[in-house]
Amino acid sequence: MPPAGWLKHSPPCYATRLESSRHVRASFHPRILRYSVGRSHARDLNFRTRHGSGQPDALAAGIESKGDADAAAGASFLRGLIADEADNTDGLRQALARLSGASAPLRRADQQELQARLALRQDDLAGARVAAMQAAGIRQEAFDYRGMARALAVAALVAERAGDGEAAADLYLRAGRSAAAQSDADTARPWLKRVLALTKDPDTEAAAKAALGQPD
Repeated sequence: MPPAGWLKHSPPCYATRLESSRHVRASFHPRILRYSVGRSHARDLNFRTRHGSGQPDALAAGIESKGDADAAAGASFLRGLIADEADNTDGLRQALARLSGASAPLRRADQQELQARLALRQDDLAGARVAAMQAAGIRQEAFDYRGMARALAVAALVAERAGDGEAAADLYLRAGRSAAAQSDADTARPWLKRVLALTKDPDTEAAAKAALGQPD
């Protein structure tokens, strides 16, 4: 168990790794699984993951090989998230390749989000931000608000890496509010804390504190 206050005082890469892990775990929320691989596969994958009857990547790989085309594409996206969290750039690149030619809106959002994550690893900050914002926009139109929040957080990390603290704070605030609106406080909290660490704008600070339930 990390010591109290570890997120505040830890190196940025360590904090980011925790947030990334939360993103991946949140991606196995039943509603997100239904978006990704369909209701029947989602029920099975969620049950088996929670009960320790298989590793998430291996379970998603099984859906890739057995599911219909859309479910297989959704499983490829989940595998891309898992690869990114594991610092597996080759795995991320392979997952993205399996999504090439995607046409359904949510699959295009999946493709754009993985593209953003890969571009970030390749230090293509401009490309990463464009792809992340495109993913967020598609997910918003599809009412996939959990996915939208995750894509906004990717865009926020890109802005932070680029040295644009206020833009990053604004994006983290949007991501945190969206996650909080979905009753996902564990995901929202670190994003909202990043807002407080980055912003010098009193209105943005007040909004983040309000979302965290802190006094102004």
